[in-house]
Amino acid sequence: MWDRVGTATQIRLNSPQSKAFTSAKRYQHFDGGWRAGKTWVALLKAIQHALDYPGSRILVVKDTYGGIFDTVWPDFFELCPPEAIAGQTKDQRNVHVTLKNGSIFFFRGVEDLIAARRRLGLTASFLLVDQAEQIDLSTFLFLDSRVSMPDRPLQTVLTSNPEGHDWLYHTFISDKSEFVQDELVDYILFSSYDNEENLGPEFFKGLEHYPDYMKRRYVYGSREEYVGLVWPMFNQDIHVCDWFDIPPSWKRYRGFDFGFSVPTCCLCAALSPNGVLFFYKEYYEVAPSLDDHIDGILEMCQGEEYEISVMDASCFRASHQRGDRWGSIADEFVAAGIHVCPATRDWASSAAYVSRLLAIDPELKHPLVPGRVGSPRVFFFADCEHTINEILNYKAEDVETDAAGNVFGRDGARKNVADHGADTTRYVIAAVYDDLYLPEEPERAEKKYDPEIHWKPPGYERRQREKTYMGA
Repeated sequence: MWDRVGTATQIRLNSPQSKAFTSAKRYQHFDGGWRAGKTWVALLKAIQHALDYPGSRILVVKDTYGGIFDTVWPDFFELCPPEAIAGQTKDQRNVHVTLKNGSIFFFRGVEDLIAARRRLGLTASFLLVDQAEQIDLSTFLFLDSRVSMPDRPLQTVLTSNPEGHDWLYHTFISDKSEFVQDELVDYILFSSYDNEENLGPEFFKGLEHYPDYMKRRYVYGSREEYVGLVWPMFNQDIHVCDWFDIPPSWKRYRGFDFGFSVPTCCLCAALSPNGVLFFYKEYYEVAPSLDDHIDGILEMCQGEEYEISVMDASCFRASHQRGDRWGSIADEFVAAGIHVCPATRDWASSAAYVSRLLAIDPELKHPLVPGRVGSPRVFFFADCEHTINEILNYKAEDVETDAAGNVFGRDGARKNVADHGADTTRYVIAAVYDDLYLPEEPERAEKKYDPEIHWKPPGYERRQREKTYMGA
């Protein structure tokens, strides 16, 4: 290791930094508290890699383009030996540093990544993603696909602040992750106190006045804080079940969230006689064409009949051309024999419906555990893994959930998280909510259908029910 620029002493690393610097795993995730020295040691690794393997290409990505110059850029020049630098280019959206041994550092902001999908042709041997919680999984996978230079070790390093059970958790921390099971990942947890020598006592005096949950999350690096989640009551141990044969007499429902460059999701759900909904089948794919999606969904749903199928309302706009005719995505589904209705646009109400079904009904007999009283009214088969992961991390700006499960906040103001399965869950539950209606008072179940409260697709005939509906 070289000396720090401007000092005569060897660079000193704390314990997590030493472990991080010496890690040789293909993937390295440096996670934890604020100002803990994660980015600093990640840059140190990148520079050492560039010096050890001449001609390397290192891609450094930050959450924003401006953030490159706020933190990464000055830290890079503090750490990199000036005698090793041949030159730099720093014009609009084109920032790179060339070393004398032929290695090149490319610096990019997340806002450029959509454009980069079209023009980023470089092949790298080292990828550093700073504040990786600010990007989504598909963006990361695209970036990681560029790490493929031959004749040298390949490494991907991510730094992050904890965001609960997000895609980083499920990819690099959870023991269910294939990356973890194949021992491809070094997960290294940092605490702000690990960097106490550099931060000084004044920094920690201010932290003493922070709420406890913020200290656990942003000082000690806990991922068990779920502030901001729309459905914090969702629990895999409670709401996820193993596969079983759905009885043919149960009513079945289906929902769609369509995407071209992002996954298309289709969820199938079945309603038990006592009003418990089971999501039992999931289609979640990125496919080359609309026809490929339709073929995949038809194959998955072969032989099944549905009470109703609902699709994201934006898919009913005329935006798709086939030959000389313009139509909608929904038109293509209907032409293929998949008859769909527009899903609800009411984000807050549909999110609240889901919350109510996730809540434990203390008087409901559990449908899967004989003799147990107390159960939610919605379950997910374990095979619906993408939807389960999204529900665990479904967040929204300015949203609060009260003890009764009511959701408050701006409609659709969701944070940057994958939501294809989570949105499809909302669509299905909103469409069948009249069949799943949970009366808060005894007389509520007898009230007539009110289209202002319970949305139904046009032409959908509301079923009559007896007063003893839902096993009451």
